[in-house]
Amino acid sequence: MSTKIQIIKQSEIFINPTDLMKFIHEMSEQFYTEKTVYLAPVEKNAPRSITAKISGPVIEKLVEQLDESNTGYMIIRRDTDVSVIIPPFPFSMDAIIEGDDTIMLEDMFDSSFEVGVILIRLGRFAIGVLKGHQLISSKTDTRQMKNRHRAGGSSQRRFERSRERLIRELFDKTCEVSKSLFDPHKSTIKYVFLGGEKHTIGRFLNRCEYLQKSGFDIQSRVLSVDVPNNDAIKSIHQEVYKSKLLNYKIVIN
Repeated sequence: MSTKIQIIKQSEIFINPTDLMKFIHEMSEQFYTEKTVYLAPVEKNAPRSITAKISGPVIEKLVEQLDESNTGYMIIRRDTDVSVIIPPFPFSMDAIIEGDDTIMLEDMFDSSFEVGVILIRLGRFAIGVLKGHQLISSKTDTRQMKNRHRAGGSSQRRFERSRERLIRELFDKTCEVSKSLFDPHKSTIKYVFLGGEKHTIGRFLNRCEYLQKSGFDIQSRVLSVDVPNNDAIKSIHQEVYKSKLLNYKIVIN
């Protein structure tokens, strides 16, 4: 009779580096860790790494269930549960290590490479460059946005044209300021993150030729931000360095 493996998700949260390392340490003190597996991201539609397969049937099955990640995974296999960490930046290599290991994760958190950040919502933007956790340059601005019009007919059409013009002007100004802030760091910016409302970000990226042609590694994770202002950009390193932590229960029959 073949063994049946069930992997049941228990929780999923975004977590900052300090709390994540505390969680890993506390779990390692309470429970035996069989192995730690690092998986670097793979190209879209490329075959999955063989590392998951040779890590054992539980991890192989788990990886089959996981959504694609453009930063890879850190998987901690314990007796009856598994923790999956999706890091803020990509792992550069695969590794299988017996017992507990956090070296690659700690190296990532201690890194001081540069990151570009663009926060945008209709009406305002905030842009910055981080070196490690430190904000080394930034710019914020606001643009007037007309509220939705209740009238119909030609008045409604004029309103819509005017609003679309204002949106284009916001996107163009955001793109222009991004270029002015990022160009002095073009050879050193390793990743670019965007934050705000997903639909607005998508429209902005389609409009901003500078980012399209820049060659920057633009991350797909959307940073959480309510109001893209000076306070938001000053504290954005806290969002940039967050990981996603998923915990699973293992049932083997």
